[in-house]
Amino acid sequence: MNIIKATKLAKKRKMGMVRKKSRINQFNGYLVPFEELKYGYGCYIPGDVMICWYINPQDALAKDWILVKRKEKMNKAFSMRQANEMRKKQSL
Repeated sequence: MNIIKATKLAKKRKMGMVRKKSRINQFNGYLVPFEELKYGYGCYIPGDVMICWYINPQDALAKDWILVKRKEKMNKAFSMRQANEMRKKQSL
């Protein structure tokens, strides 16, 4: 499926998404769409968490996106603004 359909289904079903033969998939990682942005993503790789991931032209045109089950600990992506707000609340 294309990235737009994969994003909508991932949000609706609360799943992650990945391209079939991507480097992220080779490391058992996946993308989680941001809740507040239409097309921003958090990229999760076991043992390492990257906060932001943006689509490039190859990803936008690809039709090999699949949905994957999220891991329990990594089930929500936060934008930088949301992460900063959470840190401020925890420090108070």
